Amino acid sequence: MDSSQGVSTCLLELKSLTGGQLLAILAVITTIILYIMRISEYGTYH
Repeated sequence: MDSSQGVSTCLLELKSLTGGQLLAILAVITTIILYIMRISEYGTYH
């Protein structure tokens, strides 16, 4: 399977997701980003 097929498969899966699932994924991504930012801030302070 080439990369273009993989991308289209991912897009089809995203389209099949419900709004709630999409919000949950966004919440997880946001939490991870905030967590990484907090770790990097902690690293600069100490």
